[in-house]
Amino acid sequence: IFCNEKGSKQMDFFLDLIAEKVVLKEREGFMGGLRNCESIHSYATDLCLDIATGMLVDEEEEEENVKTTLRKKKAQATLKISIMFHVATLLPFSSENEQQLAKKRHIGNDVVVVVFRDYNTKTEFVPEFRSQFNHVFIVVQPHKLGENEEPLEYKVQICAKTGVSPFGPLIPYYPFFKESMSKSQLRTFLLLKCINAEQVFIYLFIFFFHYYFFYFFFIFIFF
Repeated sequence: IFCNEKGSKQMDFFLDLIAEKVVLKEREGFMGGLRNCESIHSYATDLCLDIATGMLVDEEEEEENVKTTLRKKKAQATLKISIMFHVATLLPFSSENEQQLAKKRHIGNDVVVVVFRDYNTKTEFVPEFRSQFNHVFIVVQPHKLGENEEPLEYKVQICAKTGVSPFGPLIPYYPFFKESMSKSQLRTFLLLKCINAEQVFIYLFIFFFHYYFFYFFFIFIFF
């Protein structure tokens, strides 16, 4: 995974589907640790999350909702979220470093890892790297291709470490997504899945921290 210097056309279509290609030097706001990176480009997205429904809100729809709610003197609770993707093929590559530490430095510290597999990949996915932070792997693979290798349908699988609680949105019974590039059900599903997986990890970390803290505290007091 880390030795790939460039992605396929299928991967490029997928990246354009879930995010926008940005120039890091021109990027303002959340950088995901890439501010001083040697990379030139990456993929990022800024979105609004409706706290009441837990669904994503389109930017234009959000502006219209704000105008409407101001007229009605009601505030709609939304949360603005910025996501920066650490794309392995866009991170610095070194032919002299077999471990590709420049890539592992970023991807190894990510809680959620989205793994894209080309259409003709037949082998079963097995994580090739182990990290204390990597807890959820979202595996995406084209199921049908159209002209110019453009994916028409995607298959999605979720792999999680032991101890990670179930989180939504749930994978549909038919785990294949058929959507156009302009308005994608897959994009909404993946972004919500990434956000919720991150939240589950945070709560899991806090729980274990408090549990072991009080556990050792009682041992110290009573023994």
